[in-house]
Amino acid sequence: MEKYRLIGSLLLLLMTPSLLMASQDPVSRHNFKITRAEISDDLTQQTIRQTFQDETGLIWILTQEGLHRFDGYELRSYQASEGSAGSISHNNVRRMVQDTSGKLWIATTGGGLNYYDSGTRGFKALVSGGETNYLLSNNISTLVSDEIGMLWLGYLDGRLSMFDPHTQDFVHRTLFNRMASQHGSITAIAAPNPLQLWIGTSKAGLLLYQRHTGAISSRKGIAGTINDLISSQITSLHIAPDQTLWIGTSADGLFVVNMENGEIGNYRPSSSDDASILSNAVNTIYEDQENRIWIGTDAGLSLYNAGGTFTNFSSKNSNLQEDFIMNILQDQEGNFWIGTHYGLYAGFHSRFEIFNGNHGLESESITSFAETAGNTLWVGTYDTLYYQNGGNSTFEEAEDQFFAPEESTARIMSL
Repeated sequence: MEKYRLIGSLLLLLMTPSLLMASQDPVSRHNFKITRAEISDDLTQQTIRQTFQDETGLIWILTQEGLHRFDGYELRSYQASEGSAGSISHNNVRRMVQDTSGKLWIATTGGGLNYYDSGTRGFKALVSGGETNYLLSNNISTLVSDEIGMLWLGYLDGRLSMFDPHTQDFVHRTLFNRMASQHGSITAIAAPNPLQLWIGTSKAGLLLYQRHTGAISSRKGIAGTINDLISSQITSLHIAPDQTLWIGTSADGLFVVNMENGEIGNYRPSSSDDASILSNAVNTIYEDQENRIWIGTDAGLSLYNAGGTFTNFSSKNSNLQEDFIMNILQDQEGNFWIGTHYGLYAGFHSRFEIFNGNHGLESESITSFAETAGNTLWVGTYDTLYYQNGGNSTFEEAEDQFFAPEESTARIMSL
């Protein structure tokens, strides 16, 4: 079967109107393809809060009106149903994480914290209002897992809790929570090390929280500098492997902080520079398997390049029909899932470069290939013979001396 498929692919390649060649080029608008996901129309709601892949490979899709699971073949929907044992506690799902034991936890706005029981294939909820070991609020705004397996919950009212998923014990951060009214909502959390948390808020900007002492810094150091530069809310935080801190804001663009020397870069759109970030409104920051940083904005998707430029994808130059990007995921197969305010999209990086008339290859039917000394590539077509010298990106048409005078056609059938 594999052999048959390979032959079929080769025949398709030889008869294509342009030449496809394997490429190691970085992601560009030419080799990163975006299409609307086929399952998008089957979702209960089109505003995608998060796409998440668990360790078994299942894709989970979180929306404002329900949770979905996709196994590559079938899409299953999970809806809250009052009085139904095992149903999720609320349809407004915000965030999903997987703990070190493999258990899935789902934060909701209105229904507290849920976990998925793979044995019963149902959900169990932890809610506020109990006397001990309870949530501070059922309105959770964000949820992250740190490097030692603890879950951190940020609430819409600005409070913060740590949760041990193994013992199911909560530790509420009292000193932090006394100042909750000043924070607004907690919008993002990033854990750079076991001692600290970076916390993004809707009113107080960026906070540095010391886990053991409970101390909060908002006017000193990096937090103070960032807060002097922004007037909008923090929307997203990301710690890269080199320990740079990436900060998304709702109206002040993207900030990148070098934690070693304190240097801060701020990226904003420029109408005169197509390689600038698409928008000042950053919704999400995502690092893929090759350590590339993707920025989801309200005007499309921006891929950060070395040197501070961006490769941009939007409804103006791609198949994206909705530019408000809410989240990004690269799955185990290397494919991308792009959640937007209206629909789910799929993206993939093509490993082929297309050669056509723009590269001097005018014929529409490729029939054969050969390579000679000096890395010269020869391409036979229905019309004539082309060649490409090693290191050259363009093709030249072979001179007439390659063909006998009595030949009535320069059609090349084999090389």
